[in-house]
Amino acid sequence: MRQNLLVALRAAALVVLVIAAVAAAAAAHPREASYEDFRRDVEQGSVTRVIIPKNQWTQDSVRTGTWSTGPFRWKQGTVVDTPPWEMPEWTTRSTSDAAGPSPWSTFANDMRARGVDLDRESDDGPTFIAWPLRTPEWFSLLVSLTWLATFAVMLASTPRWGNRWAWFWMFVIGQIGVILYLILEPRPLVRFPRRRRPDGPPGAPEPYDEPAPPRPRRDGAHGCLLSLLAAIVAAAASAGVGWLVGFVLP
Repeated sequence: MRQNLLVALRAAALVVLVIAAVAAAAAAHPREASYEDFRRDVEQGSVTRVIIPKNQWTQDSVRTGTWSTGPFRWKQGTVVDTPPWEMPEWTTRSTSDAAGPSPWSTFANDMRARGVDLDRESDDGPTFIAWPLRTPEWFSLLVSLTWLATFAVMLASTPRWGNRWAWFWMFVIGQIGVILYLILEPRPLVRFPRRRRPDGPPGAPEPYDEPAPPRPRRDGAHGCLLSLLAAIVAAAASAGVGWLVGFVLP
């Protein structure tokens, strides 16, 4: 009973983190779109969130951005088609001297009036996960707690496939280390049947058992090297998942 509960918790944590990883991959690799696509999405009321890069907005101009139109659907392109040099004179003056609202204020007011969440990237850097919808705060908190809880379990336990230092680097640098840990430790979630011994009785069922862990366990040096490889694999997988999500969910 206790073993089944632990397996269920691992599976639940794995589902939460995989959803988070797919959401991050989709947000990191948006589809290219035109200004007409953006306005059509806005007029249809399908835009739920707009993110303006820090080098694409000032109080006097707004150009390109990324927007979400549904679960895991992200697009990137022009959101304001009027360049600063074609704007009326009052909109290109400094904010303190302007006789009316700035281009940024006009755009921001339009988005907020339509119920669109508008974010501006700053020098603080992007968040860990850019959620495709108005994600409840409890889900973002759940992802963070799941990662921290798994990390704490790893530190408090005796892993089989690598020591704590190896998994530490996989968690911190490898990015997908937490997912691999949930799959492999302390026993693999998926068990493969062992081959029946040739001298076994005919018709005997094939017993299930987890693959034997490598000996000796991977140490911190191996874990650090593997984490670098895992980071490269994670980046490639992220690009592939982002493309696939954009292809399946146009």
